[in-house]
Amino acid sequence: MKSTPPSKVNKSQGKTLGLYFLILMICFSCKKSEQPTPVENQPLKLETIGVDAANRKSIVFAGRVLYLNSEKIKDHGFVLKSGFGSSQEEKKYSLGTTIQMGKVLKKIEPPAEVLETGRGEYRFYIETDKSTYYGETVKFQLSNVFIDYQTGLLATAGETITVSGDFKDIKKENYKLRCDYNSPIEIDYNIDATNKKITFTVPSGYRHGVDLSFYLSPIQSVTNLNSDIGLASVSILGTLTPPTQYNYNYNDYLRLSGVGLPPDRASSFYVIIGDKLFPYYQELLLSDMIYDQPKMAYRIGYYNGRDTVIFDKKITLNTPKPTDLVIRRSFVHPGRSIPVTGIIPYNYSFMPTMSVGGKSASYNATWNGDDKITISDIPDGSYPFIMEGPFARFESKEKIVVKSLNISGASSSKGYYGAQIKIPGNFIAGDHYYARLGDQGDESLQVSNGSATLDIPNIKPGKVKITVMYNDDHGKQHVFPTEHQVEVLAPIFDDFYPKSAKPGDVITLKGKGLGYCAIFMGGVRLISVGGTIDQPQVFIPRDVFFKGKVRISAQYKTDWIECKEAFELL
Repeated sequence: MKSTPPSKVNKSQGKTLGLYFLILMICFSCKKSEQPTPVENQPLKLETIGVDAANRKSIVFAGRVLYLNSEKIKDHGFVLKSGFGSSQEEKKYSLGTTIQMGKVLKKIEPPAEVLETGRGEYRFYIETDKSTYYGETVKFQLSNVFIDYQTGLLATAGETITVSGDFKDIKKENYKLRCDYNSPIEIDYNIDATNKKITFTVPSGYRHGVDLSFYLSPIQSVTNLNSDIGLASVSILGTLTPPTQYNYNYNDYLRLSGVGLPPDRASSFYVIIGDKLFPYYQELLLSDMIYDQPKMAYRIGYYNGRDTVIFDKKITLNTPKPTDLVIRRSFVHPGRSIPVTGIIPYNYSFMPTMSVGGKSASYNATWNGDDKITISDIPDGSYPFIMEGPFARFESKEKIVVKSLNISGASSSKGYYGAQIKIPGNFIAGDHYYARLGDQGDESLQVSNGSATLDIPNIKPGKVKITVMYNDDHGKQHVFPTEHQVEVLAPIFDDFYPKSAKPGDVITLKGKGLGYCAIFMGGVRLISVGGTIDQPQVFIPRDVFFKGKVRISAQYKTDWIECKEAFELL
């Protein structure tokens, strides 16, 4: 056979590369495709089909395996009977124990008894450990055209096939060239001036691995037997076209196209990425193919069972530029997060190690680009954000400034419950801080850039020092004692109105810090219904049964204060 190689093939690779990839393909370990479990009670199925060729130079028997069950194969092949009638002699042509689904061919030289009669019949058989199965008997007669029938050819769409023979009696007005017995199509052909060679082109439209039989078919059949003249059996090879893009993110999919590509994961068509072969698939996840190949550029090509094709350009991985990362805040406290934008680490997962200041860091991406980098508990300073892996490294041009919390302008303050105390310092708006007054519990601070505000809580009156704290994003508590002192003043009860009311009415009290006190009237606790810390409102229960003048008092902790003026309960 003579075939025209595709223009994409790098001829300098030659047989050495082909052998290399054959060895590599054998050694390459890939996910084993799932095979259907044989149905034990379903019989093995096969059929005998018409000869692909029958002339005085060669006969090509043809059969097809339709279904294999769990029976052990002992032998398979063809049984030939020469001539017709009771004088038939039977001869077996074995193909051994190795068998596969699909079309099976066996090329032989015609035995003397077939040459003598010019005819014969045969059938396909499979012998197992349980039985021998036969296809139907197919009769044939020899053609007078001598053809060197070609079997086992491999070709891509568009390649030229040449077959030798005696074609002096073949004319285009008498014979058409066809392929595919199941759905025949016509193909143009040429016979050379010596009438010894016929050439034709393999048609497109067939997938990798499909077996096609090419034959000359008379326009007007002379006989019902052997009206076709077989020329060749060709197994179609697929080809890939070069990618439309060569720059990819690490987790991108390769979507490859070509001519005659096989179904997914064909056993004889491989995509070459870098130094490895992978069974063809419509979508190949790049990271699955290169995670253990440490480099930034990868050659790409394919091996179709015959040709090793490497495209001219290599696939390269995208990496972020140093200027891509934008720091969106002036500084961050140790152990906390700083807002950033500009990169998507998922696209660069070949650089999995992240650090700031020599310690581990993490990048938290969000759908709206409001990303954050979380740093470790590192010393104050200015540091780049670094991502790195076994074969790539990124370092941001902008630096992350780290500053510890610093409480400035320590002073003394005083106030009643609920009063606001301002604490100056390098606080960061949006971060969470706590304040502890002496040893009497923690209170959340209201924060703006440069200061925080504390509402004096309900604690024992007196002078206490403020300690500021925050929990970092790793769960560690950072504590900052200060010299800032607060004097918590005891509540004051000045007045109330109205001066008289009935059960079910509301009374408004006046004073300082009363909102944290329990309010009583003649031993009955009044119900708080709103107001402010300095002017709380209370509700007189409807079940109060006494009337007359009564004192209103307030309890804070274990102390009591009482308004000088008496209240009249109507």
